[in-house]
Amino acid sequence: MYYNNELYTYFQTYPLAERLKAYTIACEQTERGVGVCITVSKTHYSVWLNLRSLNLLPSTGNLAPEPSEEGSATTKCVED
Repeated sequence: MYYNNELYTYFQTYPLAERLKAYTIACEQTERGVGVCITVSKTHYSVWLNLRSLNLLPSTGNLAPEPSEEGSATTKCVED
């Protein structure tokens, strides 16, 4: 996906009823230093990760969600 002069790769999708889960996953990735974008459609939320920020992370090979901690994070939201 291309948004605001940045490229994003698809990460995960959640049904509309799991909006908080999508936001939590996006916040966890943001805390790791990954740029995130959330898109919404009539049926689901999708979480996208910024390719540029992924390239700057240490190579751990693990983007799986970790248990969340309270904190602030910035996410961008656009519609599909």
